[in-house]
Order: sequence, then C-alpha cells, then structure tokens
Amino acid sequence: MPVHPFPALFDGRSRILILGSFPSVKSREMNFFYGHPRNRFWALVAGLRNEPVPETIPEKRAFLLRNRIALWDVIKSCDITGSSDSSIKNAVPNDLFPILEGAPIEMIYCNGTASYNLYERYIRPKTGIPAIKLPSTSPANAAFSMEKLSAEWKRINVPLDMPVSYRQCTLCPRQCRIDRFSQKGFCQAPAWPVIARAALHPWEEPVISGERGSGTVFFTGCTLRCCFCQNYKISQENFGKPVSSGRLSEIFLELQDKGAHNINLVTAAPYLPSVLEALEAVRGKLTIPVVYNSGGYETEEAVRLLAPYVSVWLPDIKYYDPALSGRLSAAPDYNERAIRAIRTMIEYAGKPVMEHGLLVRGVLLRHLVLPGHKDDSIKLLHQIKKELPENSFLISLMSQYTPFYKSSEHKDLNRRITTYEYNRVLDCAIELGLDRGFMQEKSSAKEEYTPPFTLEGV
Repeated sequence: MPVHPFPALFDGRSRILILGSFPSVKSREMNFFYGHPRNRFWALVAGLRNEPVPETIPEKRAFLLRNRIALWDVIKSCDITGSSDSSIKNAVPNDLFPILEGAPIEMIYCNGTASYNLYERYIRPKTGIPAIKLPSTSPANAAFSMEKLSAEWKRINVPLDMPVSYRQCTLCPRQCRIDRFSQKGFCQAPAWPVIARAALHPWEEPVISGERGSGTVFFTGCTLRCCFCQNYKISQENFGKPVSSGRLSEIFLELQDKGAHNINLVTAAPYLPSVLEALEAVRGKLTIPVVYNSGGYETEEAVRLLAPYVSVWLPDIKYYDPALSGRLSAAPDYNERAIRAIRTMIEYAGKPVMEHGLLVRGVLLRHLVLPGHKDDSIKLLHQIKKELPENSFLISLMSQYTPFYKSSEHKDLNRRITTYEYNRVLDCAIELGLDRGFMQEKSSAKEEYTPPFTLEGV
C-alpha cells in the first residue's frame, strides 16, 4: 500500500489550504506536489498571483510560502492503481489539525472532485469545516481549458489578499478579536457561512422585490441583540445550515436562474470573508444587482471591502439615543457606527438610480418606528437631515413592529405602535423633506410577513 512520501507544506503565515487527493506516480517519484509536467497547477496559480511560473522544487516551495498558500493531500495511504483517483481503496486520511493549528488558514480548497469527495468523507466529519471544490488541474480534466480554470480558481485571491480575517475577528464594530475557528464571539457565528433560507422574497420594498421577488439569502447570527427581532430564530437562536463559500456562490446563481431581481444578503457581516470570496467567484456570471441588507451596525472597512460587489445598500437606522440602543440591542454605540457606515455607503453608491421601477444602485434607509419611542424616531430624522447628503438616499419608514422574541420583557415594547405614533413620525419626515421613499400601512404588522426558516434553497 503506497504511503504519502512527503510532508505538508505550510508555515505560520499560510492563509489558504489547497488539498489534492493522493500524489500521482510522478509526484511520488519527484517527492513533491503536482509533479506531472502537464499538470496545470503551477502555471495556473502563478498566473493568478501575477508571478513567473516556478520551475524547481525550492522555487515552488518559496512561491507557496511567499503567497501564504499551504499544500497537502487528503489521503495518507491507500491502495491505488497508478495515478487513478477512481481506483483508490482502503484509504487512510491525513491529519489536518497540525496545519489548522499551526497556520491561520481562512479557506480550504479541494483540487478536483475526487479530493473534495474524499475530504467530505474522511476529513470534514473531524474538522467541521466546509471545503470549496475547484475543478481539477490534472491533464485528465480536458474539459477545462486554462482560461476556464483561471475563471474558477481566481477566488483563491480573495482570502490571500483580504485585510480582514476570521482568525482575529474584527468584522463588525464589536471587534471581538477572537479566532472563530475555535471560539465564538458576540455574533455566535463560526468561521464559515451558516444560512437559514435562500429564496425569492416578495416582502421587501417594491423597488427591491419587484414583481418576481428579491433573491434573499438569510444568514444566521447577528452583531446586535435586538430584543424585538422578528427573525430571532436565526439571529439569536442560531438556526441554519453550514455551507461553504463555494455553495454560497452556487446559491447566488440559482436565485438568478429563478428570476430574482437581485441577490439580497441579509445580515451577512459575520461572514464577510466568505461572502467576498463567493461574490468574486461569480463575478461576470452574476448579472443582477447585489443588495446588502443589514442592521446598520457595520464598520466602514467592511463597506469599503463590499463596495466593488454591492450596488444597493439596505441598512437599518434604528436609534438616536445611545441609552435606548444599549438597552434594546446591546449596542450603545449604534448610532455613531451606523451613521458613519451609511455615509460610506452613500460615498460609494452615489445617488439612487432606478431602472424599470427597481432600485439598481443607491442607498435605501430603513427605520422601524417603535412603540413608545416616537420622540427617538423624530430626533433621528432630524439627525439624518442634518448629517447625510441631501437627496443621496431613499428612506422607508416602517410601521410593521410586532412584539416578537423578548419584547414582553420590556413594558414599553409589549404592544404594536399606534396610528398616532406612526403619523407623528411620518409628518416629521415630510416636514424635513425626507419624502423620497416609502411609508407602510399599519396592516403590515403581521406575523405572516416573517419568512419561514426551513432551509429552503440552502
């Protein structure tokens, strides 16, 4: 039974791990990865990193370490006929934990279907980390030209070049600075996407949902602790299914194929590295706008990283008073953070652009009027008028508040808003000239407007 003849290649800076299945005969003879002269791995990855193709083993080793790429194979030993992955039997897997514990790996990629299937069978049950399947660089994969391989493999550049990381998480204003591969921070999210629903959604503003629906992807976890959250099943109770960023890319394209007007990312901030990687993978294939739908509690850096991919920003602007946001959402710095993030969104998006009745670029602010807190809403509207550029956004004043989750623990929140409360806020918006957008009928305050979280489309 052949045994893997050479060690894994990585160091303390490696950010991605690329896994093969088991070394080919030529690789075993050369005692290094991808030794067959017609395997396109080295030319492909060097091209993606804009470097000359390394020729010697020392050059290849230096290239990988310089570019923070770790290489290893799924199988330690097996019965195999020649270099045929399909003939592998009696496989014994390699131990990936020395790499995962010794390097800040952000993403795991499998070079080909065989590697991916072996990983899913032997490794993922131990690590719990979803891997991303890439087309094989083997000469046997004749269906993929170098151009097609490059189009699929370009996604590896995102985690290699990204200034943010799951390893010392600063993706949101909480700045937990923990390693999310082994710990959970405030959002309770792991270091890979978790999704509760991916489906056409008819209940956004008309300029978002249109006639066919918004292709909405609901992510699990949240950077806020809103005691009245209607989506508490996913935001606070962490219902959802783990997926790889590769699967996330597929979901985007599936929603597009179903006729979605846009791809609507709901509460995606905890998964920013994976979301960016998935969006890069579908660049050129995704022809509909991307909507970033958030609670507004974002960092300016996150907005800048998303800006090349996002056309429409759909942030909440929840509170004016820090004491109120601290009590109801555990975020006393909410207003300061949200206003700064929204300014950055406007800076990148520009003024709203409509096509065929749909918002295709721009910022749409959402504000949910809370019972007993119309005065906070009015102060917030005055702040928006004063601090955000005129005519640079649309606004949606929502009356749909329903006492969900832990609302009953707060006497002021344990009811729906009154017509008087909503109209006072609406009148203020009109008086201030904040009338480009949407109002909402009080009949919208119904539980049936909360989407069912059944893992549809995941």
